[in-house]
Order: sequence, then C-alpha cells, then structure tokens
Amino acid sequence: MSKCPEIKGLTFSVSGQQAIEAIRAKQKLANVLAVIMAVTPLVEIFGGKGGLHSPFGIGWNIAKNDWAEWAQTLGAIPVVTRNRIEEIARREYELSSGKEHDFWYAVVNSCEN
Repeated sequence: MSKCPEIKGLTFSVSGQQAIEAIRAKQKLANVLAVIMAVTPLVEIFGGKGGLHSPFGIGWNIAKNDWAEWAQTLGAIPVVTRNRIEEIARREYELSSGKEHDFWYAVVNSCEN
C-alpha cells in the first residue's frame, strides 16, 4: 500500500457523489449480511420449528452444521464488498480528472495514512 495523497479542496462531481453513496450502500449491506450470517447458525441450533430443542437435539444441530463452509462464506463478505468498491472506484477513476481523479486512484490502490 502506498501513502494516501493529501488532497485539499476536493469537490465531487455528480457521478462521484453517486459513487460515494453506492459505496456506502455496499458497506451497509455487507454489515447487515455479516450479522445475518453470524446469527443464522445460532438460530438453527437453538431455535427451529419447535422452539428450543433438547440438549440432544442441540448437540445434533451443532454436529451437522458445516462450520468450515460457514466460516468460508462469512470470510468472503469483506472480499466481495472490497471487489465491488474497487469496481465503483475504478470506473470513477477512469471518468474523472484532477483532484477527484487522484482521490479515486488512492481508493483503487488502497492507500493508507
């Protein structure tokens, strides 16, 4: 990662503003999806059609749950989100100029302070 450039007086175009809102929406959706994915196994284990299960039933639900697949799916959420954000930023980078162009370049290349 490269150091983020100092960009003063940046004003986003309409397209840039829409891209920022799209990125925020992707981030919010990813956060909601992560919570849902994290809670789903607990609901399946302790909930279900009949309410709380017996200890034997809970043990069976824990054993039959595919934890490796769950972890892999949960871990993919930030990767997919980052890819979508990069697509938005790359499009804006190609369409913009000046300071806005520099900003989107920094986003595409994951700069850090």
